[in-house]
Amino acid sequence: MARKMKDSGIEWIGEIPEGWEVHRMKSCISQRDGGAWGDEATGETGDCICLRIADFDYGHFRFTDSNNLTIRHYASPIIKKLLLQKNDILIEKSGGGEKTPVGRTVLFDKEYPALFANFMDRLRCSDFILPQYLQYVFVTFYKNRYTQNYIKQTTGIQNLDLSSMLARSETSLFLFPILMNKNSSSVILNQNVLKLIICSPKLVPASRNTKSSSRQLLRSRLPKACVVSGR
Repeated sequence: MARKMKDSGIEWIGEIPEGWEVHRMKSCISQRDGGAWGDEATGETGDCICLRIADFDYGHFRFTDSNNLTIRHYASPIIKKLLLQKNDILIEKSGGGEKTPVGRTVLFDKEYPALFANFMDRLRCSDFILPQYLQYVFVTFYKNRYTQNYIKQTTGIQNLDLSSMLARSETSLFLFPILMNKNSSSVILNQNVLKLIICSPKLVPASRNTKSSSRQLLRSRLPKACVVSGR
């Protein structure tokens, strides 16, 4: 059965399936916070796990299952502000190196309470976007080296200009005509999606000069990787 289509409202994207929406990437993030390193653990109330970039299991886009995690001490207001929730996205904003440039992301999926160190930002998704899907978008950016366009290097440390990356119009318009609404859609996001993201050099933000190839990709390749049932 043919899927019903509608006009996306963006000339170079063309038609998209009904139930899909177009949003700016920046609007998909409801909250953004920088991390904190805290103080030395005291053994008293206020001690908390502090997740670091060293705890990234980037091969699985999540945090490691290690039992050897760092404990730091925080004031109550900091704990209240920075306590992680399931499906928060953590992005590496400072650090990196020649072989692993800054900009990697992981999804927090742990049961334990934890905060996060100051070389990361926490991104909390808006209600209309699946965090797992947004995470795949960031993986796409990183694997195709798009994030490297927003790296600034000072004194040997790479810093990601995340604000500029999220604000760019081409970032928004290419990657978000296929948002999945959590209330109206059921979505299977599996290893086939990751394989598509990692292996496809075309899955990067495009300009209007590449509108035909972008439209072809949106219509043919992505629907085969994602199973969506909605309105």
